Amino acid sequence: MYLSPEERARAVVLSESVAQASQLYFKGERRTKAFSRLVRENMSETGFELMYAVVVDPETLEEVDVVVPGSVLLIEVYAGRTRLYDNHIF
Repeated sequence: MYLSPEERARAVVLSESVAQASQLYFKGERRTKAFSRLVRENMSETGFELMYAVVVDPETLEEVDVVVPGSVLLIEVYAGRTRLYDNHIF
């Protein structure tokens, strides 16, 4: 097992952050900074180390300033010694 029971319980925040980002997008938010801030704030409550939370172009993987259909939210965090990833295509 890579995550302790406590880490597993806190790791759900990662998928919750993706779901909240999706809701934010459907409410009309398009500034990538808003999505990064959302994830950063959620992760700060877990004690996990956020490596990145960025929105990128799906073809070039370069960061973008504005979310458009097809943009991808990429998240990486360390939960103890375990690296966790999640993503979402807008």
